[in-house]
Amino acid sequence: MKKPFLFSVIVIGFSSILTQIIFLRESISGFYGNELLLGVVLGNWLLLTGIGSYLGRFSKGRLELFIITEILLAIIVIPSIFLIGIIRNFIATPGELLPLNLVFFYSLLILSPFCLLSGFQFTLASKIFSREKKDKAYEASKVYVLDSIGDLLGGFFFSYFLVFFFDSFQSISLIIFLNLFSGFLLSKNLRRGREFKALISFLAIFFFILLSQFNLSLISTEIQFSPQRVLAQENSIYGNLVVTQRESQLNFYENSFPLFSTGNNFSNEEKIHYAMLQNPSAERVLLISGGISGTMNEILKYPEIERIDYVELDPKIIELGRKFLSENLKSERIRVHNIDGRLWVKKSKEKYDSVIIDLPDPESVQVNRFYTLEFFREVKGILNKDGILALSLSGGENYLSEEEKDLNSAIYKTLKRVFNNVIIIPGDTNFFISSDGNLSYNYGKRLEDSKIKTEFIQYYLPGKITEDRIDYILSVVKGREDVRVNEDFKPVSHYYYLKYYLSLFNLDFTFTLVIILLILILTFYLTKFKPLPLSIFVVGFSGMALEFILILGFQILYGYVYEKIGVIITAFMLGIFLSSYYVTKKIRSRGFSTADITRFQFSLALYPLILSLILLGISRISEASIIFLSVEILFPVLTSVLGALVGAIFPLAVKIYFEKKKDIAKTISLLYSIDLIGSCLGAYTGSVILVPLLGVWDSCIFLFFLNIIITFYLWLRG
Repeated sequence: MKKPFLFSVIVIGFSSILTQIIFLRESISGFYGNELLLGVVLGNWLLLTGIGSYLGRFSKGRLELFIITEILLAIIVIPSIFLIGIIRNFIATPGELLPLNLVFFYSLLILSPFCLLSGFQFTLASKIFSREKKDKAYEASKVYVLDSIGDLLGGFFFSYFLVFFFDSFQSISLIIFLNLFSGFLLSKNLRRGREFKALISFLAIFFFILLSQFNLSLISTEIQFSPQRVLAQENSIYGNLVVTQRESQLNFYENSFPLFSTGNNFSNEEKIHYAMLQNPSAERVLLISGGISGTMNEILKYPEIERIDYVELDPKIIELGRKFLSENLKSERIRVHNIDGRLWVKKSKEKYDSVIIDLPDPESVQVNRFYTLEFFREVKGILNKDGILALSLSGGENYLSEEEKDLNSAIYKTLKRVFNNVIIIPGDTNFFISSDGNLSYNYGKRLEDSKIKTEFIQYYLPGKITEDRIDYILSVVKGREDVRVNEDFKPVSHYYYLKYYLSLFNLDFTFTLVIILLILILTFYLTKFKPLPLSIFVVGFSGMALEFILILGFQILYGYVYEKIGVIITAFMLGIFLSSYYVTKKIRSRGFSTADITRFQFSLALYPLILSLILLGISRISEASIIFLSVEILFPVLTSVLGALVGAIFPLAVKIYFEKKKDIAKTISLLYSIDLIGSCLGAYTGSVILVPLLGVWDSCIFLFFLNIIITFYLWLRG
């Protein structure tokens, strides 16, 4: 039974990481997720898995129970994925934001069956594997290594294969059949083996028919967007795209967020003409996102236009645009580029008269990259003399909430650090126009002189752009003295947006802080302030927070290149596997003590300091060859080193703690659950509080001191 069971343990890791990735992708669509919501979902995943692992200590360690958990995981994974996709239809309408508390409780409820079973299964596998073995700590550590192999294979397989060719339900079928096949192999020599094999065979046939005869992805989407009629659904490496129809109106959604609807010429006119009327003789324009909505038709009304470079990250958006709105992209003067907008600006050799950014508010760290001091400087570098930069933020014609004031003020102050002149066109959406040349609010006369024909704005400009409204918005953005400038490695505008988002539901960060406090109480209850468990908790927390900082740094410096992000995640898992494998092998040949963990903990303390210096150094480099080496080599190596530090400590802690407690189930269940709970806290805080509020540098300093404190605690109490 040894080889089938080894295979089963690898399947645990493979199933866990693959399901986690798919759950997170579905959560983006189901909950319309930014980092805050994804941090909550990921945190819930890790917390529940940790609790399941702790509950595993009470199991009998029977193989039959392990097979039952595999069967149950295969059964519940489809309903769980289905629920995460359709839950929005029952609590909100498509495109509507969900309050944080609902996301927390619904994701906790939906994730519970799979995560609790998955965590329970890990501890159960450790008990079975080490049963009747002399060196139980060594055998249990092998389970951790095998689980890491499964994590590595799952992350690699998804990032380089599944994401390109299969939707979520097709990908999840792999998990179903792997778990059933594993259970079938393990049932071979059991007393009730025939019954298990008969049940597994029936389930395999049932799921094969279900998945082959029904398009579950389409069914889920139709329920999610009911009563609209779904015309098209496309899955890309960047997310889920849906086109719906309601009466004569077409609606385009990306991850449940409404990109635009046809017939909304009012919005298109505002986005374009406020910028273009400042320089009606513009010849070259760069448009970042939003081009298929019809905005380019407004740009083409200006007779001097020679070329529009339209940059859109996801090629599937362009495909759907050409399919349903081909007239919006038919001009020969339009050049479409499927690339990250920031990466295009960074590498561009072109010069533009106007750059227009049609993106949402800085609701995520990814989008925030287009509102930073560094990006505005990069844009200025590709503008002709007195060129125009235009962007927009949520606003209000006569009133702004305190959170909106902070958000608008931060962007205004950031723009003023780069451009001599910045004006704001107030409204439900505030439009920021920036230039080193002269800017004017006299749009009525400019529109009349240009002889540009518009459908809407020519009629309401006198009532919209009034002196009192202009004075109000300028007094707001200039009067917030405590608001900071938005920078790449200090994304404060994202933090201000999160405050604004929470305020929409009469919430603030108190809810998040309460959850964090409850997790800390749970941690202290489980660890009882013992050095080793506390060390594992801090390792899990630091590993998750630092991995987020690495991915953030990569995105800021080189753009959102999804395949490379997959490399980083896989490199982290590779580091965990290599170090845990090496340490597990050495456990038998030499003795270990708390001093060894102390040395690894100290190395982990130094890591954020070194990382911050490296990020600072390469952020100032523009040489193409060095950028290439950083992308292809440096970031994967940095991530592997982090994974190695994290992965080395767990088997050492298992060995040392077991020698004190002499109970492998209690040792594994406690340390593994504490590790996941620490990672849970890292997920909650890393992307929501640490980086947005403190910035990358201060976050690294915080992680340094946290690990130094634990290092001394280990040294004193070890």
